[in-house]
Amino acid sequence: MSESKPQSRSASDVNPNRERVLFLCTENSSRSQMAEVILKKLAGDRFEVRSAGLAPKDVHPLTHEVLREHGFDT
Repeated sequence: MSESKPQSRSASDVNPNRERVLFLCTENSSRSQMAEVILKKLAGDRFEVRSAGLAPKDVHPLTHEVLREHGFDT
């Protein structure tokens, strides 16, 4: 199993007044990515949001397309 480097966070990403939400799925290629983008857009001021996968893959091409269709920047 390969190890991945933790993502660095800026001080603006970590706010002790925000709840933390992690969307976790197998590949982190579609559903969890969409959930992260949507929650950040709708309530990013109240939640620190991340997504992850147990066996991460590249983001599915339709993920970006679906988000754009619904007005979310990717």
